[in-house]
Amino acid sequence: MHIKCAHQLTFQMYHKILQSTAVVRSRCIQTSAVHLAGGRWRVERGLPENNNRYGPLTDLPDYSFVDGRPTPIGRGQLRRKQTNLELAKRIQKLVGEVNFAKERYQKIQEDAQKERERLLKRKLKPKCDS
Repeated sequence: MHIKCAHQLTFQMYHKILQSTAVVRSRCIQTSAVHLAGGRWRVERGLPENNNRYGPLTDLPDYSFVDGRPTPIGRGQLRRKQTNLELAKRIQKLVGEVNFAKERYQKIQEDAQKERERLLKRKLKPKCDS
């Protein structure tokens, strides 16, 4: 076999090295979102998709005192409580805005109806035939 240039020599050496080395195995890394195992099953039964969202295991304390003293609130419990409070405030605000918009729309419709009635009363009326 006759080699014509250095480029071919480099390519042939590279090819032989690849053939002589052991088979290299590669692993694929999945970059898509992970689906929660059993999430659909839990949602169909009215449970949270993620078991750690709410429930006795997340909402109740991990321990209790024998003498009946209340246990201190944990960080996660406090965070969930604050999140729920902020969410409740936002819901109240948005419901208030929706109610205001409904009342305003109804008032605008009533005003438009009154204006139509007022215009009809002011219109010239035909003379009587008597």
